[in-house]
Amino acid sequence: MITRELIEKIIQESVNAPSGDNSQPWRFEVRGNAIDILNIDRDRTIFNFHSRGDYIAHGALMENIAIVAAEYGIRADSILFPAGVGKGPTATIMLSEGETGKSALYGVIKSRATNRKPYEKKPLTEDQKSGLMEYSGVYGTAKAIIMNDREGIKNIANAISLNERLILESKVIRDFLFSIIRWTKEEERAKPGMNVMTLELAPPQRMAFRMFKNDTVALLAKKMGFPKAMQKEGAELYTASGAIIAIVIDGVKEDGFVNAGRLFERIWLTATDLGLSVQPVAAIPYLAQRIKEGNNGGLLQAQVKDVQSAEKKIREVLGIKDSNTIAMLFRIGKGEKPSAYSLKLPPEIE
Repeated sequence: MITRELIEKIIQESVNAPSGDNSQPWRFEVRGNAIDILNIDRDRTIFNFHSRGDYIAHGALMENIAIVAAEYGIRADSILFPAGVGKGPTATIMLSEGETGKSALYGVIKSRATNRKPYEKKPLTEDQKSGLMEYSGVYGTAKAIIMNDREGIKNIANAISLNERLILESKVIRDFLFSIIRWTKEEERAKPGMNVMTLELAPPQRMAFRMFKNDTVALLAKKMGFPKAMQKEGAELYTASGAIIAIVIDGVKEDGFVNAGRLFERIWLTATDLGLSVQPVAAIPYLAQRIKEGNNGGLLQAQVKDVQSAEKKIREVLGIKDSNTIAMLFRIGKGEKPSAYSLKLPPEIE
């Protein structure tokens, strides 16, 4: 029997899903055996253009719900945008009793986490790649493209590390970044965001990083060449990966981003089950999306050109067609456990 208590338990076990800067942009309304997933406008960064990051997060959450529900012998069928885009829930999930296969991934939902440490540069094995790519093409038009070649990884790493440079060069991006950083557990409990400890900065780096919030300090750091040094350091970190994976969709329809989120979570949980680490690195493709649609988000013209050039390089290396949109980009590999984990708040259920 599907009780309200069981539905709430399924939701509570499912909310360890990835979201932009740990914004957790969801709330729930339960109607009988139906769960409505509604958006909370928490992620207001420059990267969440047209709420696409929120839709990816909702898709990842939906994947978790399907896996958790199956563990209790419940089938979860989803209807996307039942009232239309922007007019109600992102999805309604209908729960029903019946035969459903349990997933081994249920056991790793709680332990899935972002890991920003360096990974081993050892390429993924064929078995690992096969497991990670198993669901590519299952969720709508969302499919995964993997780069396992060392030179290809290096080229992508150089492109995506532009974001590290922009943090100091662009006041817009810097302000957005510091708006979502949570410096203490108390701050994180009060409002979802990114735990500064998950950035894997050494104490001196953490102190310097906090000082960059000041515009005068950031300008001085720029004159001293810190942005290029940060970009170089970022490229070295991203190169220390076993592979880089892109999830692409056809066009820019909202349901495509939700399906990309489902595939993303499936791959991430599979990676966790295989003992591999994951870090999303999609900032440059997200900036490129808004620029392509005529909104540069306050970036200077020179910065716009740098973003366009970097995204073009990513597409070239991965062989991504112009008609495809990069919905997600992430690095993967064998790494030590992260030093800290972001906090997930209890879900808001009505």
